[in-house]
Amino acid sequence: MRTEPITDGHRAGGAVTDLRQVIDDLDQLREELDWVISLVEPDLDPTTGVLSGQPAPGTGTPTGRAGRANAWHTLTPGEAGHAWEALAGWVDWLLNRYCLDDAIPACWYRHGAMTDELDALRAAWVAAYLDPHAKPIDGTIWHDLLDRALTRLRNWDRYGCSAGTHHDDAPTPVDPAARQARTDHLHRQIDTGTRQLRSVPNDGSAAG
Repeated sequence: MRTEPITDGHRAGGAVTDLRQVIDDLDQLREELDWVISLVEPDLDPTTGVLSGQPAPGTGTPTGRAGRANAWHTLTPGEAGHAWEALAGWVDWLLNRYCLDDAIPACWYRHGAMTDELDALRAAWVAAYLDPHAKPIDGTIWHDLLDRALTRLRNWDRYGCSAGTHHDDAPTPVDPAARQARTDHLHRQIDTGTRQLRSVPNDGSAAG
């Protein structure tokens, strides 16, 4: 059985092939890093470049509010725009990564409960996977949270939007009489509690 001798040409050809593979791997890594940056960028402090809520370099002082779900009504229009962009991009990734199109309807952003659930889930994901102080078990804990969140998301899809057609959430009926009864009861409770507090002696002894 004849074998051809390994020549310098063969070696060079193999080296070129290996180099091309390295370049392809680096390109893929760059794309993945760009994707991670796009997810985290809204949570980066613009003055320090670190994840907000983490200590700024050399200061030990937290930079902001990251790793936390959004209180949407407190955001400025600019902040809300960044938050929505980050959340929408992350949900797109979540749907693709875990094949969840049957569990999370495309119109999730039109449902307040789903939006808040996914926003909180994203905040937990950022803390578990991107926080440099995250613990090894945090990823597993996040997957437990995902499992529970999916149950709630399915429950909130009361009109079957995941089937492909959006249906608005029905408004909660308002019962004026019930609300007035609640207000009256709370006023009585507050008044009673205030009078009871005033009857307690300053030294904590029982009143005689």
